[in-house]
Amino acid sequence: MRICQQLAVIGLFLLLSAPAASQVLLPTGVVVSADKMRNADEACDAKIADACLAIGFAEYRGMGRMVDMVKATAAFQKACELGSGAGCEYLAAFIDQVDSPPDAETKAKALKVKASEIYQTKCDQRAFAACHSLAELLAAGSSASDKARAIQFYSKSCFELNYGLSCARGAQLVNKPGTATYDEDLANRMTAAVEPAFETECRNGVIGSCEKLAEWIVEERGENEASYLAELAQQACSGGVAGGCLRAASIAQKMDQGQAGWDRRFSFMEAACNLLLGTCDELADLMRRPRAGRQFDPDEIFRTDMRACVGGIDSSCIELLKIAGPLTSENGSAVITAFDHICLRGHYTLAEFCTAAARNHLERAKANPATSAADRAEAANLYRRALVRTDDIYNTDDAHGEARAFLSGGT
Repeated sequence: MRICQQLAVIGLFLLLSAPAASQVLLPTGVVVSADKMRNADEACDAKIADACLAIGFAEYRGMGRMVDMVKATAAFQKACELGSGAGCEYLAAFIDQVDSPPDAETKAKALKVKASEIYQTKCDQRAFAACHSLAELLAAGSSASDKARAIQFYSKSCFELNYGLSCARGAQLVNKPGTATYDEDLANRMTAAVEPAFETECRNGVIGSCEKLAEWIVEERGENEASYLAELAQQACSGGVAGGCLRAASIAQKMDQGQAGWDRRFSFMEAACNLLLGTCDELADLMRRPRAGRQFDPDEIFRTDMRACVGGIDSSCIELLKIAGPLTSENGSAVITAFDHICLRGHYTLAEFCTAAARNHLERAKANPATSAADRAEAANLYRRALVRTDDIYNTDDAHGEARAFLSGGT
């Protein structure tokens, strides 16, 4: 069974073949190049916090690789230890996603305090990203004093440091009539500062800001400036921003309803999929309804759904079960491996998903006596994982009941 599992894992990685290293988009809009990402592990080991942070985002977002919250959390923790406020903040957000420690809430609060302190120090040194991140943390608070301080830091980042996202987010916060933060004059000044700031950032190589600029223009003025929006989207896409690729795909289809437009749309969506696996579901949907001039082999669609699945798209995982065939087949084994990965290493995995992963093993155990013992052992592991997954929105009683029944000696 161990050999079979290893072959399934190898097959899964082959299915996910993509560029050797993918660019990584950071929340600031900066794109870390593929060349730098090839050396990121070595740089992180050399205690370069930004390298650890980039690894964390790549693993968390599924940028050119499978989502892996175990690796992401470890990278964020190291970044935090090396003095990265963002590392501490993201570690706080995900601390309960991997180990579910009983004191997760206390640890998360302490990490947010540490992040705030780091952001404050770096903001005092005029680091725009730190000022913006501190404002975001404060804006998420419930007290009026927190929101008032958030406005101060948004203002500093916007007007003094010319960071477009702070202008946009600050304008949203102060443009709410009837609230304590409402300030029409400040909202107007921040709104007026957004576009020039994004334009400057985009021109200076902050590629994520090119897509942010396009998004802002659409929100403010609609899609009438199609040529300019297409230019911005293509610039973002070629620079490593999946959102830019998706926007470019949408514009291409609207500008040309024929085969050439469809082909351009497909190319942009394929680029997005390579950059961010969580966008591969849209590519797979497009492949399922091709134009007359373009047909796709079922295995191509399967591989694309697989990439979306391990990129964190649950609906694509379910789609895989429909098209994989017997779970004892090569494709079936790859699906089992993908489900296991998402349950054990994915983010925000529902208990129901882990029980589905467990049932995959039980189904294969019935079909293949040679692997039965190992499959049942892995099913038990997945059911144990299901029991620690809770959710405030979805009812987990059925999944937890199924897990307890099996672990108590059921079949």
